[in-house]
Amino acid sequence: LTAAALLGVARDVDTVARMGKAEFALLIDGPVDAASAMKAATQALAKSLVPSDALPVGAQLQVHFAVSLLPEASHEGEAWSAPDVWQWLSGQQHSAKLAPRNRVHAVNL
Repeated sequence: LTAAALLGVARDVDTVARMGKAEFALLIDGPVDAASAMKAATQALAKSLVPSDALPVGAQLQVHFAVSLLPEASHEGEAWSAPDVWQWLSGQQHSAKLAPRNRVHAVNL
Protein backbone atom coordinates (compact mmCIF):
# COMPACT_ATOMS: atom_id res chain seq x y z
CA LEU A 1 0.00 0.00 0.00
CA THR A 2 2.88 2.37 0.72
CA ALA A 3 4.43 1.71 -2.68
CA ALA A 4 1.06 2.36 -4.31
CA ALA A 5 0.82 5.71 -2.51
CA LEU A 6 4.29 6.67 -3.75
CA LEU A 7 3.51 5.49 -7.27
CA GLY A 8 0.37 7.62 -7.12
CA VAL A 9 2.44 10.81 -6.85
CA ALA A 10 5.44 9.74 -8.98
CA ARG A 11 5.80 11.04 -12.51
CA ASP A 12 6.95 8.86 -15.41
CA VAL A 13 10.56 10.00 -14.90
CA ASP A 14 10.61 9.41 -11.13
CA THR A 15 11.66 6.19 -9.41
CA VAL A 16 9.90 4.34 -6.58
CA ALA A 17 12.18 1.80 -4.94
CA ARG A 18 11.87 -0.77 -2.17
CA MET A 19 14.88 -0.37 0.10
CA GLY A 20 14.00 -3.01 2.68
CA LYS A 21 11.15 -5.04 4.13
CA ALA A 22 9.06 -1.96 4.85
CA GLU A 23 11.21 0.85 3.51
CA PHE A 24 10.54 2.65 0.24
CA ALA A 25 12.00 5.67 -1.51
CA LEU A 26 10.66 8.07 -4.11
CA LEU A 27 13.47 9.60 -6.16
CA ILE A 28 12.18 12.68 -7.94
CA ASP A 29 14.12 13.24 -11.14
CA GLY A 30 15.26 16.68 -12.18
CA PRO A 31 15.55 19.93 -10.30
CA VAL A 32 13.19 20.05 -7.34
CA ASP A 33 12.81 22.53 -4.52
CA ALA A 34 11.82 21.92 -0.92
CA ALA A 35 8.21 22.98 -1.49
CA SER A 36 7.75 20.52 -4.37
CA ALA A 37 9.30 17.69 -2.36
CA MET A 38 7.07 18.43 0.64
CA LYS A 39 4.01 18.55 -1.63
CA ALA A 40 4.82 15.11 -3.07
CA ALA A 41 5.36 13.64 0.40
CA THR A 42 2.15 15.19 1.74
CA GLN A 43 0.18 13.80 -1.20
CA ALA A 44 1.71 10.34 -0.69
CA LEU A 45 0.89 10.47 3.02
CA ALA A 46 -2.72 11.42 2.26
CA LYS A 47 -3.00 8.52 -0.22
CA SER A 48 -1.55 6.08 2.32
CA LEU A 49 -4.11 7.08 4.95
CA VAL A 50 -7.13 6.37 2.74
CA PRO A 51 -8.96 3.26 4.05
CA SER A 52 -8.15 0.15 2.03
CA ASP A 53 -9.92 -3.15 1.52
CA ALA A 54 -6.46 -4.77 1.86
CA LEU A 55 -6.47 -3.90 5.58
CA PRO A 56 -8.77 -5.16 8.33
CA VAL A 57 -11.81 -2.98 8.96
CA GLY A 58 -10.79 0.09 10.96
CA ALA A 59 -7.05 -0.50 10.46
CA GLN A 60 -4.82 2.22 9.09
CA LEU A 61 -1.27 2.20 7.80
CA GLN A 62 1.32 3.52 10.22
CA VAL A 63 3.94 5.23 8.08
CA HIS A 64 6.92 7.55 8.39
CA PHE A 65 7.63 9.96 5.53
CA ALA A 66 10.99 11.73 5.42
CA VAL A 67 11.59 14.48 2.88
CA SER A 68 15.12 15.37 2.02
CA LEU A 69 16.96 16.97 -0.87
CA LEU A 70 20.09 15.17 -2.02
CA PRO A 71 23.02 17.54 -1.55
CA GLU A 72 24.74 18.76 -4.72
CA ALA A 73 27.89 16.71 -4.02
CA SER A 74 28.65 13.57 -2.04
CA HIS A 75 30.46 13.64 1.29
CA GLU A 76 33.73 13.45 -0.68
CA GLY A 77 32.82 16.51 -2.79
CA GLU A 78 32.32 14.48 -5.97
CA ALA A 79 29.29 13.41 -7.98
CA TRP A 80 27.06 10.88 -6.23
CA SER A 81 27.58 7.20 -7.02
CA ALA A 82 24.70 4.72 -6.69
CA PRO A 83 26.17 3.20 -3.46
CA ASP A 84 26.59 6.71 -2.00
CA VAL A 85 22.94 7.54 -2.74
CA TRP A 86 21.80 4.20 -1.23
CA GLN A 87 23.80 4.80 1.96
CA TRP A 88 22.56 8.38 2.24
CA LEU A 89 18.92 7.34 1.74
CA SER A 90 19.27 4.63 4.38
CA GLY A 91 20.40 7.26 6.87
CA GLN A 92 17.47 9.50 5.99
CA GLN A 93 15.05 6.62 6.51
CA HIS A 94 16.54 5.90 9.92
CA SER A 95 15.93 9.54 10.86
CA ALA A 96 12.30 9.27 9.72
CA LYS A 97 11.68 6.23 11.93
CA LEU A 98 12.52 8.35 14.98
CA ALA A 99 9.81 10.88 14.08
CA PRO A 100 6.09 10.51 14.91
CA ARG A 101 4.11 8.31 12.53
CA ASN A 102 1.69 9.52 9.88
CA ARG A 103 3.44 12.84 9.45
CA VAL A 104 5.87 14.27 6.93
CA HIS A 105 9.29 14.74 8.50
CA ALA A 106 11.62 17.28 6.84
CA VAL A 107 15.22 16.10 7.23
CA ASN A 108 17.46 18.71 5.62
CA LEU A 109 15.10 21.29 4.11
